[in-house]
Amino acid sequence: MRNRRTVTVFGASGRMGQAQVRELIRAGHRPRAVTRSVGLFDRLGIFDADVVAADYADLDSLQRAVSGADAIFYSPASVDRDSALRQSEHVIAAAQSSGAGVVVLNSKMWAPDRPCGEPRYDLVLEIENLFAGAGLPVVTFRPVLFMDNLLTRFAKPALALEGVYRYCQRPDMRADWMSMDDLAKFMVAALDRPDLHGKRICLGGPQTLGIDEILAVLSRVMGKPLRYEYVTPYEFGLLAHAALGYDERDRPKAVSAAFFDSFYSFNNNSPHQPFRVDVASVLREIPISMETFEEWAERQDWTFDPSAEPLAGSRAG
Repeated sequence: MRNRRTVTVFGASGRMGQAQVRELIRAGHRPRAVTRSVGLFDRLGIFDADVVAADYADLDSLQRAVSGADAIFYSPASVDRDSALRQSEHVIAAAQSSGAGVVVLNSKMWAPDRPCGEPRYDLVLEIENLFAGAGLPVVTFRPVLFMDNLLTRFAKPALALEGVYRYCQRPDMRADWMSMDDLAKFMVAALDRPDLHGKRICLGGPQTLGIDEILAVLSRVMGKPLRYEYVTPYEFGLLAHAALGYDERDRPKAVSAAFFDSFYSFNNNSPHQPFRVDVASVLREIPISMETFEEWAERQDWTFDPSAEPLAGSRAG
């Protein structure tokens, strides 16, 4: 029987963090959910997590969050480069003082083994290298593309209200979509796998799907015809800026547009194929049961109420 662990989960209020907390509970562990969203887990009906507050800028609060933990789950926040590196350095310092048996690093996306010239991916690699050089027992997962992205304000409102998937992914590009719940399964499995320490593992789903196949499934599940509307990465950045309600003074539209223009132009055209991975070889090493896109889609709520309180602690919602 697997040992019961106390696991500190950073970023617990986001979709990925919530999935990690749920899976830890399901596996019989004790999640310590780090969030400043007071009452979120009560509203989600998750009562078996120890909810604690911490601030990435406050090392003392981070040390309290990891004190006595057997393991740490860390997913870097989607912030600017300097902030992301500084936050990661503080988490590393806290982890070094904690004596945790393993840090499971969720890079949240594909990462290159060497700098590739795309700033966001190169930042992910920098963060991975910080952990690798810190003398900590670290297992790193690099999930390539999430089914759950379709539930965010980037996609779900238009799907539910207009019957449109409006995005900047090249229409003919196929990808290995995976669920955040399956990522959580891999992270929990790593708790009992010291043989994985030091490894960086790319993850994808059990199917390689095109957007036409994604929309065929969603059309059936949602009970209405859906269509894809491609917009350029730059245009999508402008749409995302408005959808997420950024203040122009805090994050100018031009910054959002430039980010998506660079990031998705790379995704659409790079020979690296950042949305593809051979998951079969990973499953031979870490055998878990993964869900298909249809199985995932059938258990989601595809209604959208713009006045409803978000149940994810991020702007994407």
